Amino acid sequence: MLEYRRVCQQCGHAWYVDGATAQQHEWPMPKPIKNAMGGSPVAPVGRRRQQHRAQKAAIQSANISRWNAYAQHNASIQASRRCPACGSGNFQESIAVPRGWHPDPTGRFNRRWWNGVIWTDQVADPEGNQYMDPDGAPDTA
Repeated sequence: MLEYRRVCQQCGHAWYVDGATAQQHEWPMPKPIKNAMGGSPVAPVGRRRQQHRAQKAAIQSANISRWNAYAQHNASIQASRRCPACGSGNFQESIAVPRGWHPDPTGRFNRRWWNGVIWTDQVADPEGNQYMDPDGAPDTA
């Protein structure tokens, strides 16, 4: 799964966001649903008045629930665009190299563990046996 690494420009905190969350956009607020009964030159009376009021209440309820859903969606997107540490919305985003075993950048071992931020001292030989690098983690990031 594709991940994005975000680094806050204000406090330097780094966090990861999955690709689906990073690509979400805010929705524009919907237009209200109109009355389907149409305008009548004569005011509705009796049973028709009751039907008219019931339909009007249902339309208002539908509009409110739609607006609430849109507002909740947009609020969650705005929250995902804020630094969890300081709340700043100013961050730099890049595609993250997935955490896992990758070819050792030093060339001394077959594979080295990348934790998503730095290379670690965990290494593996071609057979898959895991060791700790006696020289520690490399300085390359």
